[in-house]
Amino acid sequence: MPDEVIYFVSDTHLGDGTGADRFRYPDQLMGLLRKIQSEPEAHLVLLGDFMELWATSLEPVLIKHAPIFFMLGQLAATHPITYVVGNHDCLPWYYFVGQGTGTIRIVEEYTPARSALLALHGHQFDPFNQINITGGHVKVPWTRRLVQAVGFIGRFGGDKAGDAVADAGTALEKAATTLEAFLPDWDPTAHRNMSSFLSQARRVLEHESPGERGYPAGERVYEEAAGNLMRRGARLVVMGHTHHPLVRRFGNRTYVNTGSWVWDRYPPTYARYSRGQLELLEANTHKPYAPPSA
Repeated sequence: MPDEVIYFVSDTHLGDGTGADRFRYPDQLMGLLRKIQSEPEAHLVLLGDFMELWATSLEPVLIKHAPIFFMLGQLAATHPITYVVGNHDCLPWYYFVGQGTGTIRIVEEYTPARSALLALHGHQFDPFNQINITGGHVKVPWTRRLVQAVGFIGRFGGDKAGDAVADAGTALEKAATTLEAFLPDWDPTAHRNMSSFLSQARRVLEHESPGERGYPAGERVYEEAAGNLMRRGARLVVMGHTHHPLVRRFGNRTYVNTGSWVWDRYPPTYARYSRGQLELLEANTHKPYAPPSA
């Protein structure tokens, strides 16, 4: 029997089609799914944050991206699909970990049979985005609230969350100045708490969220985590979460970050594992990913 070929796709963040929806590459994703469908021995692993369920709810995601979900349904009729839960799609899917139907199964981490590969989303190593499960109850981090607020702002302020927050702050300042000029009883300090909140929210978005600039610790935290997993026996480690496509080789061991499908600065990327070899490929060309020149 031919060797299984495993495709890893993460951080598509399929949303509701508004300014809160960061997904940018529907044609490339459909093309990749068709490619996988054409390979009888292929296995698709959705490596977390496939859906954006912090900024919006499940129903509008399914409606907006119905062609993708129809294609996944067709693929599942003939190929195995493993859904690895991330942080932005932790609800409801963490409640289904260990479950499955037909060829689809939902897990927290994935290791193929007879291999030294370990795949997980990566939020487990992020102190701002860890998911706690106690007594069967899933407790999401406080950052979910922030993303929900940003999603609300993004629906009206475009697809740049930081810019939308900044625009809201500017508009608030202008409105306060106007009211102060025309209403003698207006308290000129009334808006400052909200203005301060918006300023802080923009700072968090720009420096503590992967949405626009990546996480402040960069890849260092995740490379160290991959190294620890390798010392525990993994030869190949695949993660997402950071949105930075990356390949790091440590002798005969390799760490790959699958990148994302939400940025213009990097092309959409995915990982492919076959015959013991792990590589990172661009979805536009299906050729090895080449980092941009510094």
